[in-house]
Amino acid sequence: MLELMKDSNSQLVTATKLSCLSSLVSGIAHELNNPVGAIKSSADVASRVLERLEKKLMPSIEDNTKLKVDGTGGIYLRMAKEQLAVIQNVADRIAETVQTLKNFSYLDQAQCQTFNINDGLDGVLSFFEHQIGDGIKIEKNYGKLPAINCHPGEINQVFMNLLRNAFEAIGDRGIITITTYADEKNIYAKIKDTGKGIPEEDIEKIFDINLKKNGERVKMTTGLSSSLSIIHKHNGELTAVSSPEEYTEFTIKLPIGEFRC
Repeated sequence: MLELMKDSNSQLVTATKLSCLSSLVSGIAHELNNPVGAIKSSADVASRVLERLEKKLMPSIEDNTKLKVDGTGGIYLRMAKEQLAVIQNVADRIAETVQTLKNFSYLDQAQCQTFNINDGLDGVLSFFEHQIGDGIKIEKNYGKLPAINCHPGEINQVFMNLLRNAFEAIGDRGIITITTYADEKNIYAKIKDTGKGIPEEDIEKIFDINLKKNGERVKMTTGLSSSLSIIHKHNGELTAVSSPEEYTEFTIKLPIGEFRC
């Protein structure tokens, strides 16, 4: 009974945090969307204006070195085109980030819906980009997966927990490998890190609710416990294998077509 209460409380805390995060992400995406659209639109207009100006200044396409302006004018035109290309590239990158935020917010909705695991992994991984330095490498080996019925927000939370553990394990140097594939009955997602690993005597305890002392404070860790509960709720399996000082690999197994909303 006590374990059931702890599990329910853990899921409630997770759902509350996820809801707050989703609202924040949705608001940020909405606020960024309009100015990014204006930048891309203005850059497109400026690009077409420069193209027309270049044609008027050049006597022919074949002889594009003979500008009908002095050398300084030609340099200014070239600099304008180069800077505009930078603006367009940056605007495209921001637009991709905004779309990722929107996708993450959408997938964090509580209701059950069809969901592609690869999209969820990419959405969650984007939140760790600031931690990816020169010493960290992300390897993605995505297979072609069918969409499944599930609660995407909960599955995303599992990805968040596992990826956070992976980044903590490798510190500022290592490799995180994400692999997905499917067979006739199940889809699989594997998250492997080349971090410090887990001792053999502790591997069976990692899904338990634990207490950690941080300075003078004691903190309850429920990430892996709640992740296991979420996967079990979806009739799936979550397992881990590890070798100390070498690697840790978590495997998520979810059935195709079995989960009913």
